[in-house]
Amino acid sequence: MLLSLWRQVVDEKFIVGHLPRLSDVSTFSWHAPYTFLSHVYFLPISTVVYLITIFSIQRLMKSRKPFRLQKLITLHNVILCIWSLLMFIGGLNGFVQIYQRQGFSRLFCTSASEVAQGELVFWTWVYYLSKFYELLDTVIVVLRKTRLTFLHVFHHSVVIYMVYSWLEAHLVFHGWAMLANTFIHVFMYYYYARCSMGRKWISIDNVVSVKWNRKRYVVEVQQKNGKPKIFTGIDPSLELKNIIQRQAKEDEAIQKENVVVVRGDELRKEWKSLNGQDSSARFSLQTFSPFWKSYLTWMQIFQFAVSFLLSGQFVYYFVKYDGDCVGVDALLFTLVCNFVFLLLFSRFYVSTYMQSKVKTQ
Repeated sequence: MLLSLWRQVVDEKFIVGHLPRLSDVSTFSWHAPYTFLSHVYFLPISTVVYLITIFSIQRLMKSRKPFRLQKLITLHNVILCIWSLLMFIGGLNGFVQIYQRQGFSRLFCTSASEVAQGELVFWTWVYYLSKFYELLDTVIVVLRKTRLTFLHVFHHSVVIYMVYSWLEAHLVFHGWAMLANTFIHVFMYYYYARCSMGRKWISIDNVVSVKWNRKRYVVEVQQKNGKPKIFTGIDPSLELKNIIQRQAKEDEAIQKENVVVVRGDELRKEWKSLNGQDSSARFSLQTFSPFWKSYLTWMQIFQFAVSFLLSGQFVYYFVKYDGDCVGVDALLFTLVCNFVFLLLFSRFYVSTYMQSKVKTQ
């Protein structure tokens, strides 16, 4: 009985659905459960698998050394950077087509009598698929044993349901959110890719000193030839940041001068006490640290705030056309999600980029 049920699931593509042909892009429409990964059962199944996977890996990695995965991370982020660029261009073209054929109002409001199809719907579906691929972000985080935040897990889990609701409700208004998000992701994943390529691994035994003036880090390293090398404008690993910030809190003189200097022997001692590792351990230095790094989080916060302003335009057309605008439930669900995202990303921005500024005042 179970075998026959499994055959039915595979033969009929009950859960997975069917892939469209590229020639059907201009007439593409979303039909659950027949469109690829459109069955409603697939969402909770994928969420459960995602959560079990990441927390199982996290448990297994407790007694193991972190993986570096530098080449894999670079490839992963390059794929997402290019993917985001294609979705932005494709979605923008679909937006332009709707504007040319139906006018500005149809960028916010879709009538129940209209069939939601075309390039915008296709690229929204591609955007939906990309959210499953982005779950690999979390797998990489736990394999590298870097800090896994509630914001990260919550955002990756919920956004899939949000995009699904757009497609299921035939909501055209979502196009604004998709364009903003893919535009930001082009720069975000480019930054991540460059970071992974610019990451250098330094042995703690070779560190002469580390200096931090709350704006940038300067690390002096002894090379094999005996000559020192200075790394400036870098973004060090979380372990090294913890040591520097611990020194800043304990030393009142440092707090007055706003400069932290840790000698190599002090660093090795602190490293061992904080991380439980011997002094021969290695930590990473990020040599690519552009000035616009902090603006990425700010742009994400901005897109969530703008979604509330644009929803006012949806309400205007909803009233104008006597309620003949589909997707109200999906819009309300999106606004609730964006409100939570706005709070979480704002908290992250303040704790990451503004906390040190407040301490110096």
